[in-house]
Amino acid sequence: MNFLTAIKNNRFLPVFVLLAIFVSLTISSLIQKSATFDETNHLIRGLYPLSGKGFTLNKEHPPLVNFLQGLPVSIINNPILPSANSEMHPFFHYSRRVLWSEANDGRTMIFQARLVTVFLSVLLGVSIFWWARELYGYEGGLFSLALYCFSPAILAHSRLVTTDLGLTFFLFVYYFSFWNLLRFPSIKKTIVAGLCLGAAIGSKHLALLLIPITLAVLLLAQGLGRVEFRPALNFMSRTTLDRLDKARGVFYAIIVWLFITLIAFFIVWGLYGFSLDRIEGLGILIPMPDYFEGLQQGWNSVKSGRVYYLDGEISDSGWSTFFLKAFAYKTPIPLLILLLGALVWRFIDKEPIGKKMGWIVLALICFVLALTTKKVNLGLRYLLSIYPFLFLFAGALVKIPKFRVGLLVLIGWLAIEVFAAHPNYISYFNQLIPPEKKRFHLVDSNLDWGQDLPALARWQKDNKVKEIRLGYFGTANPEAYGVRYEPLPFFLQEKWRGSPELELKGVIAVSATLLQGVYNLPPGYYAPLRQRKPDVILGGGSMLIFDLR
Repeated sequence: MNFLTAIKNNRFLPVFVLLAIFVSLTISSLIQKSATFDETNHLIRGLYPLSGKGFTLNKEHPPLVNFLQGLPVSIINNPILPSANSEMHPFFHYSRRVLWSEANDGRTMIFQARLVTVFLSVLLGVSIFWWARELYGYEGGLFSLALYCFSPAILAHSRLVTTDLGLTFFLFVYYFSFWNLLRFPSIKKTIVAGLCLGAAIGSKHLALLLIPITLAVLLLAQGLGRVEFRPALNFMSRTTLDRLDKARGVFYAIIVWLFITLIAFFIVWGLYGFSLDRIEGLGILIPMPDYFEGLQQGWNSVKSGRVYYLDGEISDSGWSTFFLKAFAYKTPIPLLILLLGALVWRFIDKEPIGKKMGWIVLALICFVLALTTKKVNLGLRYLLSIYPFLFLFAGALVKIPKFRVGLLVLIGWLAIEVFAAHPNYISYFNQLIPPEKKRFHLVDSNLDWGQDLPALARWQKDNKVKEIRLGYFGTANPEAYGVRYEPLPFFLQEKWRGSPELELKGVIAVSATLLQGVYNLPPGYYAPLRQRKPDVILGGGSMLIFDLR
């Protein structure tokens, strides 16, 4: 069915309705939430080079997604960005001071940049529908899209100025292009795969894992005789191809991989303006030195004394079970049932996965293992890029006619969950965890990322509280959201000059992350409050209020 016929038969109307609901939920949620902890620095990281100041400020992430998010802000607002140094923690202070200064309208800038992420999330939804439709037909595409649109994890991050959703989109598109290359190898599809890989690597350093994974899958596919890559190399002479045939065709896979990687390299290099320079310790010119310095900066950041939290415990080394538990706590029960059903169906279905999807599954497993074995337990968002593939594979359930009523019931349950949680998608937990117990299992970006200053301001106004003593885990300016407060110790503060012990007086509002003892300076500062029951819980558990008047 072609595009015009599909429109005439209203085949795209359900797709449009689902995406319209998704965008409505996303927009209405983002306008009710303050800037999260990382959004301030991600936005400034995009704006700084766009203002012509280069990449000297902070190089921890590649620039593509932050460029896109900063572009409308740069064009519309022309923000004022003074020069700054490149150290990590001063970078947070610099970003906070610049974005929330009197010279800039931080709230408006964050809103504009968030709309770019919403746009990328819509493109991701369309890509999921498109791929699932090719695998399972129209109904399968619609089902996978519905799972995507009603996912609290996706809704939480589809409205934030971070790289998580951007990486998820470009990673998914790369795997889609790679799947098409495996099905029908051609030079055109090789080029498209290279472009998509470059976009993924230009979004986040994690995507570098795709390079060795791609090579391994290509070699296996060619070596086992499952894919013939010679058609992808038709630009080469027949004599050269005949010689490669004598080498059992393995070199076909290597050349295709080199071609994909080379294209990706030039895409990433282009993001850095095709720069050539020397880096410390090397006396030779290298391309895009800022990228490689960013790799080192990111690695140093991982090793720089991070602390993690799980089930009431704090660790500086993390847990191998973190992501599994976080996934179990924060994934809606109907989605867990659907994913389990899809897995069981894969085992009992007599038909193979088919259409070269086995190679994508293999590549995806390698990527997940590489991510989860690092024990960087900062949040479930590190696995966000896996969710679209789960929705894609679950689309196979529409092939079971007798289960379709059950599928509709589960989709309805999932939609109810999402509407009930609105707008608190970051702090969403399923029914396995009672609302008042969330902070005893996960904090940081899994629950409290500094997103609920507007809710605190509304509570303060409604209850006529003149001033709140605020322990805030975030980089936004509470006054910009209408909170009148006395500051208590917070993470990355420049210096705390108050008492080393918390005075139990007045109205105290504290972020869940700080309350549970994570990032406390002075150490254990908020411990006295942990023995008390909060009088009010805001934002689904992210902010807790203790009225000690």
